[in-house]
Amino acid sequence: MSLIAWNCRGSGESLRSPKMLHLTRLISSTSAQVIFISETRKSKTKRSTLINTFTLSDAFIVPADGLSGGLWLLWKDAYDLEVKQASPNYILATGMYKPLSLPFFFRTRRRTAHHYIKKSKKKSR
Repeated sequence: MSLIAWNCRGSGESLRSPKMLHLTRLISSTSAQVIFISETRKSKTKRSTLINTFTLSDAFIVPADGLSGGLWLLWKDAYDLEVKQASPNYILATGMYKPLSLPFFFRTRRRTAHHYIKKSKKKSR
């Protein structure tokens, strides 16, 4: 399995922005089959647009809340992914690598410095 997980810290004005063009080249050069992008800061991106832009089989989107968050899970033909649960902070999916009929479990998490700071403040008290 070839996987990319990237906190893009904002996807730019459009899917043609320098960051998204870099992502397109990264997917191509690494032959990534499953791609997880966090902190997209996009709330109106359409699934079909992502599939066509990055030449993928399917996609799952958790929209951003204003300029915070946003998660994309993208994959190619060799995989079947089924999202079981999602929130602004994570995506939980089961999958199958078709060529080998190999099942797998996929979990992503969005963690920001804010989460770590809140957690450490509670522990220090």
